[in-house]
Amino acid sequence: MTKDHLTERIRLFTKSLKAMTKTAAQLDFFDPTKTYSDNTLEKYDALGARYTRTYECAIKLFRTKDLLDSNEEATTIRELFHRMEHYLWISDSAIWLSMKIVRNKLNHEYLPYDQAKIYNYILHEAKNELLYLYNKIEQSPS
Repeated sequence: MTKDHLTERIRLFTKSLKAMTKTAAQLDFFDPTKTYSDNTLEKYDALGARYTRTYECAIKLFRTKDLLDSNEEATTIRELFHRMEHYLWISDSAIWLSMKIVRNKLNHEYLPYDQAKIYNYILHEAKNELLYLYNKIEQSPS
């Protein structure tokens, strides 16, 4: 693993995050009592897919940084999140565990109220944490 690998992982994460935030900017809170047009529902679906991709890019980025900076690879995702928290790349490992749960829930069909929780979490808490990571990377000398 080299710094070039890390640079490439940062590039992929950044590209994915920009696509996700562009989609998020077109959406408001998901209201489960509202009937949405097919076009709007497609945007929410795109948000979910782009969130999943951004989350996965972040995990690959974390694993690359971990391999470069640690003597041994993190054996659990929780350990990996704790290390990223130590590097100040993430604000709270518990948020990332919640983000993982949301990513997993996106693969299943849910009632509108469950969809609202998922989409609204992505639009706010998850997006804010991903932007936090982006800002920390931009500030980082390596």
